[in-house]
Amino acid sequence: MTSVRELLERAATCRQNGNADEAEQLCRQILEQYPAHIKTLHMLAQLCCGKGQLDAAAHLLEQAIGYDASQPLLYAELGLVRWQSGQLVSALESIDKALALAPGQPALIKHRRNLCYEMAHTAYRQGHQKVAERQIDQLLEECSDHCDAVNLKGLILKDRADFSAARECFIRARSICPDEMGPLHSITMCK
Repeated sequence: MTSVRELLERAATCRQNGNADEAEQLCRQILEQYPAHIKTLHMLAQLCCGKGQLDAAAHLLEQAIGYDASQPLLYAELGLVRWQSGQLVSALESIDKALALAPGQPALIKHRRNLCYEMAHTAYRQGHQKVAERQIDQLLEECSDHCDAVNLKGLILKDRADFSAARECFIRARSICPDEMGPLHSITMCK
């Protein structure tokens, strides 16, 4: 009889070799006997995510968290899956839970900041300038050198016809990320 460890190793090898279907079958075989096997639920969630089955991936990660809520990686990946699904508020909640379990984790902090920017940018695109500005201001309090956030703040100010303050934001964004064209283009629009 093959052990769970051996089946999981085979599934990982299949996944690495590009055979996601066989890896999925092996994971499901493990879960038939051990439905609370966290590593298997996690791997199966990753496989589902790779196939674009984001709802299934989220469900599997939620199951894994239900069995062990002390794993920051599970919350982080659930946050990323929800982010891909467009569920930005739920994504932020999951990433915040991961950060509560693993404070100071650089990758989580970066994901959180980028997600906060995405939420503000979405609000801006939908015409909710006040919401976007509030979110951007919060992000800039936490991370004053987030190039995209500084640039978006400039766009918001430009829309309000505060061209001088907008131009300062665009110049600052350009100094933070000199290789990006967005801030440079925006500066010329405020001359």
